[in-house]
Amino acid sequence: MTFHQEGQKVNRQYNAAGDMYFGEQSKEKNFTELLKTFKQQLNQAREQGILDEDASTDVDYHITKALQQATKPQPDKKSILDYLGKAQKIVEGIASAGALTASIVQIIGIAQRIF
Repeated sequence: MTFHQEGQKVNRQYNAAGDMYFGEQSKEKNFTELLKTFKQQLNQAREQGILDEDASTDVDYHITKALQQATKPQPDKKSILDYLGKAQKIVEGIASAGALTASIVQIIGIAQRIF
């Protein structure tokens, strides 16, 4: 579809992408990148003493399992959400891990939408 725009004067323009469809592979790839970024945040939280080694290891395990499931040819939404939910429960129990909790809640919301 083309639009004839000759002679139009635009003072202010807002382009909202909204729910653009990029294909399932692209969504899943972006989701896996999001999980990898979260794993980096998790490592930083451990280094800063926000999470102890045991909690960090447990959360990392669940995020890794969610990441593995998300990269399968036919990802299982329930498994992904179960792993993310377990990770969320661990970080929610740590008062100083508020930023991690907020991140995992956002990740769960994204997983619910794309899988």
